[in-house]
Amino acid sequence: MAKQPKLTDLQLVLLSTASQRKDGNLLPVADSIKSDEAKVKKAIEALVKRSLAAEFEAGRKPAWQEDGDRRIGVAITDAGRAAIGTEDTPKPEGGAATSTPSPSPPPPSPPPPARKPGEVRPGTKQALLVELLERETGASIQEIVDASGWLPHTTRAALTGLKKRRFEISSEKVDGVSRYRAKRPA
Repeated sequence: MAKQPKLTDLQLVLLSTASQRKDGNLLPVADSIKSDEAKVKKAIEALVKRSLAAEFEAGRKPAWQEDGDRRIGVAITDAGRAAIGTEDTPKPEGGAATSTPSPSPPPPSPPPPARKPGEVRPGTKQALLVELLERETGASIQEIVDASGWLPHTTRAALTGLKKRRFEISSEKVDGVSRYRAKRPA
């Protein structure tokens, strides 16, 4: 009989939650453990080191690390399922890493469809930003901060991002406050 690895309560919660998901992803973490990010990160690192979880190219899935433009997710392995006694749990096609002891990541997610200039996904903060900037009166940095929850420097970075996507951004001072407007690219 194989010796079961000793796991902390936090590691057990992470693996148990992941084992119940179709893709085996450890993320997003359960609300009950979300409060201490440092402990969660340490627990995930230990699970990866012990091959109970494996990193994979996350694409649009939740990521626990970013390396430049790469988003890295983490999913339970067969060894992780065995460690919590759920090795009989059905695994999804092309899902979480399955080999033990050297787990292999699932196939990469297909790249997101290319967006046309001026196209934004509805329901996103970027869509909210564009909506505010397309108003006749435009929007001040403070109005954007209040509506989006971003910090002022993040708001300015988002404006720069729109410029890179060929939006025409203009500003003017009204009563001593800079107001910004955007026009979608043609």
